[in-house]
Amino acid sequence: ALSQANITPVLVGFNPVELARESLIEKWPHKNCKDVFVALQASPEGFILNPIVGPESITGSTRMKGGSMTKILLDVIFLVAFNKTINPHDSSQLRQTVVDLLDVNHEAAKGVYSTDDRAGPATYSTCFH
Repeated sequence: ALSQANITPVLVGFNPVELARESLIEKWPHKNCKDVFVALQASPEGFILNPIVGPESITGSTRMKGGSMTKILLDVIFLVAFNKTINPHDSSQLRQTVVDLLDVNHEAAKGVYSTDDRAGPATYSTCFH
C-alpha cells in the first residue's frame, strides 16, 4: 500500500510520469523514483498533480512557472481543505472562491510581467489561460 491511515500521498510534478528518472531512493521499499510515481499513478490511494504550464520559449522560465504553479496548487488545495473543515456539508460557494483565488494570481502575474518589457504581453496570458 502506498498510503498509511489518514495519509494521502500527493505528488506535484511538471513532467509526464513516464519521463521520471530511475534514481534509487535510499531506505524505500521501491526500486526507484519512477517505480513510485508509476505505482501512485495507477493507485486510487493517492494523486499526481501534473499541470501543463507551457513551453519555456513561450511562457518564460521553467523554475518561475513551477514555483508559481506550485503556490497556486497549494493555495487551492488548502482552500478546499479549510472549507471542508469549516463547513463539510456545504460547498456551494467553493467554486466561486477558487475562481476568485485564481483571478488574484492572474492579476499578480500581470503586474509582475507588465513591469518587464522583455517578457512581452503573451507571457502571463499563456500561463493563466
